[in-house]
Amino acid sequence: MTSEYARKLPTDNVIKLMVVWAFVSLLAWSPAPVAAEDDGALKLELQDGLPATTVYQGDQAEVRMVLRNPASHAVGPVTITISSDGGNIETVKDKAIAWQAKDDGLLGRVRQLKSGAVLPFVLKINFSPAGADPAQRLIDGRLTVTAALNAAPPPAPQIDLWWQMRNCAGAYHAALAGINSTHAQNLKGLLKSALAGWRQLPGRWTFRPGKTRTGTAGRTIIARANTLVRYRGLDPKLKQLAQSAELTRVALELGLYAAQPPGPALCAGAAGYMDFFDGRLDGLREASTGISEMLERAAQIADWEQGASEALFAQPLDVSDGETKPKLKEQAGQLALGLAAARSLWTKILDADATPDAILDHTAKLRDIKAQIGTIGADRRSPLHARRASLGSALSYIEAMIYLQGAYAKHHLTASGFGTTISAVRSAHSENCVCSR
Repeated sequence: MTSEYARKLPTDNVIKLMVVWAFVSLLAWSPAPVAAEDDGALKLELQDGLPATTVYQGDQAEVRMVLRNPASHAVGPVTITISSDGGNIETVKDKAIAWQAKDDGLLGRVRQLKSGAVLPFVLKINFSPAGADPAQRLIDGRLTVTAALNAAPPPAPQIDLWWQMRNCAGAYHAALAGINSTHAQNLKGLLKSALAGWRQLPGRWTFRPGKTRTGTAGRTIIARANTLVRYRGLDPKLKQLAQSAELTRVALELGLYAAQPPGPALCAGAAGYMDFFDGRLDGLREASTGISEMLERAAQIADWEQGASEALFAQPLDVSDGETKPKLKEQAGQLALGLAAARSLWTKILDADATPDAILDHTAKLRDIKAQIGTIGADRRSPLHARRASLGSALSYIEAMIYLQGAYAKHHLTASGFGTTISAVRSAHSENCVCSR
C-alpha cells in the first residue's frame, strides 16, 4: 500500500517535502547547555568615599570599600594594594585581611574568598603628609586601591580617590609675608617719626596765652600746648614711649615674627604671643586717649572763647572823641574780620585730618590773622583793648588745638600702627590656622 501511495505522489513533491523537513529540523536544533568557564574575576566597590574633595591638614576621614567574589567558586589568595600620596593610611583591624606596611601604603592579603562572598574593609586617612613643602598652601593628594588574584592576569579592579589638602601653616606663612611687607616693617619707621617734630614750625606762640578764664582745665591745656610749641610739635611723652625698651622690643619682635620661615608648627602659640604684644601697648593707648580728650576740651574752650568775643564785638563802641570814632570803627572792623577768620580756622581744624601739611597750613593762617589785626587794641588804654584781648585768648586756644591735634595724630598713628599689625596677625591666624579645629 505504501509503495502504491508513493507511486501516486509526484516525484518532485516528495523531494520538496524532504528539503523543507530538513531545514525546519536544522532551525529547531540547539546545542545542549554547557556551564560557562569561571574566570575568577573580582569586584572592588566603593561604598563611602571622601566627604569632601577639599580637606585640611590634620583632618581624618574614613573610606569604606567592599571586595566581592561573583565567581561560582572560591578564589584566592587575593592581594589588596593601597598606595597614597598626601595622606597616611591606617586600616581597621579585620581577621579576614592580613595587613602589612609598605613604603607608600599598605598590602592586604586574603587567603580565600568564597563564591559570592562580600568582604568589607575600612581605611582611615590622616591628612598630614610627611615631607610636604611647609610653604605650599594647597597640596594634592591621591589614594589608589587595587585588588588582584595572584594567578590572574591584569588588569585588576582599581579605585582612585583624589583630594586637595589645605596646608594651614603654609597659608598662614603666606599671610604673614603680606603683613610683614605692609605693616611690620613700618613699625621702626613709626617710632622714628614719633621722635621728630616739624622743623618748619616757629618754636614760639603766634598768640601767646594770657591769663586763662577757664580754670584748671584751661591751664592744663595751655601748659601741654606750650611744651609742644617750644619743641615744634614734638611731644616729650610720646618721645619717652617711643624710646622705651618695651616698644622697641615689640617693634623688633613683631617684625621677626612676621618674617619667620615656614614650618609645620607656625600656627602654634600665635594667640598668646599677640596677647603679650598687645599688653605692651597699654601705655601708648592711654597717652593717645589722654591727648585726644585734651584736644576735645581745647576745642570746647576755643568755641566758648569765640562766643564770648562775638558777644563783646556786638556791643557798641563807647567813644567820646568824635574825631577818632571813624578810625576806631575801621579798626574794630579789622578785629571783627580777624574774629571771623578765627571761627573759620576753628571749623577747618575740626574738619581736617592732622597731616603735616594741614598743621603747617593752620599755623600759617594764624600768622595771616596776626598780620591782619596788627597792633590794633594792643595798648591797654585803647577802647579796643578788651576786644583785642578776647580775640587773642580765643586764638591762643585755637593755636593750642593745632599743636594738640598734631601731637594726637602722632600718638594715634603710632598706636594704631602697632595695633593694626597685631590685629592683622590675629585675623590671619583665625582665617588660616583652622586645621586643628
